Amino acid sequence: MSLHRHYSPPVKKPKRTTASLLIELKKILALARKVKTPSVGERFFFPDELTRIPNIVSELQESVGKSEDRTPFWRCVKAVDHYYPSLGLIRTLEGLVKQVTRIEPGPLTRLLQRRENGLLATSEVQLFDKWSSETRKAEKAEYGEFDTPPSDVKDCNALLRPVLSSEVQLSITNAEKELPLLKGNVLNSMLGRLAFLEFSWERARWLEKYGPAMESFHFLVSALENKEFLAKRNRVAHGDTLDDAKVLARNVKRKNAKDRQKEFRKREKLKKTSPKSVMR
Repeated sequence: MSLHRHYSPPVKKPKRTTASLLIELKKILALARKVKTPSVGERFFFPDELTRIPNIVSELQESVGKSEDRTPFWRCVKAVDHYYPSLGLIRTLEGLVKQVTRIEPGPLTRLLQRRENGLLATSEVQLFDKWSSETRKAEKAEYGEFDTPPSDVKDCNALLRPVLSSEVQLSITNAEKELPLLKGNVLNSMLGRLAFLEFSWERARWLEKYGPAMESFHFLVSALENKEFLAKRNRVAHGDTLDDAKVLARNVKRKNAKDRQKEFRKREKLKKTSPKSVMR
């Protein structure tokens, strides 16, 4: 018995119509307009459906007479916005980014900003770079994950205290005054470990409140390839979402899928124009 009898060719999904794509995009943009900057103590609401915007925009390129392979992808967004002005696509995305990037940046983001803006002393830069190297888990990661204390924990106080909340900074200052008998490395190690623990605690609270939503926002902004949006995102969540590798993997997966579709269409076109098919 031939094994071919049990083979079923993959079912090709029907191509979605322009009308159905526009209906879905309108619904998603309506959700985007509901996203607001959370108040104190409020959880951040960011619908995961918003991450579908780049895929829908990509599928709409044919209806506006453009190629979906153009770079940066923001050109595709502008084409759809120009062709379907009633959607308010760019206006909605700008409003969304404005609302999201009003949140208070996390402690790791504040630390990275101090490093990039040259606000760290030479010894602090050396500690930062060494700590980053010690906690880097992906070869291509720009910075480490800073999830464990550095080997030179005694120097953490000077590095981390400025990015902690004002209440915690005051507590560490008071602890310094109340421990007059401790001096040198013993005191520095104690204060450094205290600063690291407070840094980790504040960061954990930030991630609990914003982490899942910021991961979806990070993916959306990365896929849109708008430099202004990326700069605004980095001011509030650069490094704190720890999802660069995940976002990169999703973008690569999406690109690979598009490449396979493009190759399939090319082969189908060649089949139709080949001499054998013409003779038939």
